[in-house]
Amino acid sequence: MRSLNQGIKRAAGGVVAALLVLLTGCAGTIKQDLRVQGDVSRLEGVTQVAALMSPDAAKLQADNPQFNREELSARLRYRLEAKGLTAPTATHRVEIVVTDVRVRGAFTAIMFGVMAGSDHITGTVRVLDPAGRALRSFEVNANYAFGGLAGGQDSVRMSWMYDKFADLAAAELEKVIAPPRAGAGPIQPVATGLSQPVPTATPVVLVTSTTAIDNVEAVPVSERGRAAYREWLTRKKPRAFIVSDNGWFYSVWGTKPPDPMEPTDPTERAMKRCQDAARPNCTVYAVDDRVVYTRPVPTAAR
Repeated sequence: MRSLNQGIKRAAGGVVAALLVLLTGCAGTIKQDLRVQGDVSRLEGVTQVAALMSPDAAKLQADNPQFNREELSARLRYRLEAKGLTAPTATHRVEIVVTDVRVRGAFTAIMFGVMAGSDHITGTVRVLDPAGRALRSFEVNANYAFGGLAGGQDSVRMSWMYDKFADLAAAELEKVIAPPRAGAGPIQPVATGLSQPVPTATPVVLVTSTTAIDNVEAVPVSERGRAAYREWLTRKKPRAFIVSDNGWFYSVWGTKPPDPMEPTDPTERAMKRCQDAARPNCTVYAVDDRVVYTRPVPTAAR
């Protein structure tokens, strides 16, 4: 009787283990970026789905040739079309920024299955307005850990991950994108290379000024901006401080932006933020330890 009970317990343990494998072998998660909360009250349909690779993900592409970002964007595009959330005349678009990808080789997946780890696709999905500003942003992760002759085939694993990623993303997008009143229409895939989304920032030309870097009163911003400048002076290099008309300013430092699609160079990143916000006359004031600012000449005086 005791051996029978032990056998039953072992069998039950095996069932539980099998269930855990089923639950964790294929999975998908969504993580919202609550910092991005733009106005979506007039968002009626999207016109484009773009597939991009972050710089880190692009480095992984050579080791994961099975992954195709165009296929990933196509799967999401098909789902949005099926839900009637697309229109050729829409002004907004959806952007997928793949930040991490790992695909096991077919032999490894078939022979070792879960023991070889899991395949996964991780990416940030963003809804962008016509100016390229993010209105919503969330991270999607789809992972697949099964193996064997059936579950280890490249086509099976990749198809599952593409579909899972697209299903999760489409469900989230449906919460903020309203069907266009003019009716849905097909949209075109857009697959670009590494990091910069459209529109790109205007090239920055720097000329050293004679103003001292620590002359806070010379910075053409409000007192709030000067307080930000004082703090910026304490930050490690590389760093950049951007000003624009009406007192707007952008204080940036470091080469690891929180958004993987932003430029790593702080000057380019600050200029892009200023231009994306449609601020007038975005101008570099200082870079690292030198002032490079030249006051813009009024249009009437040119």
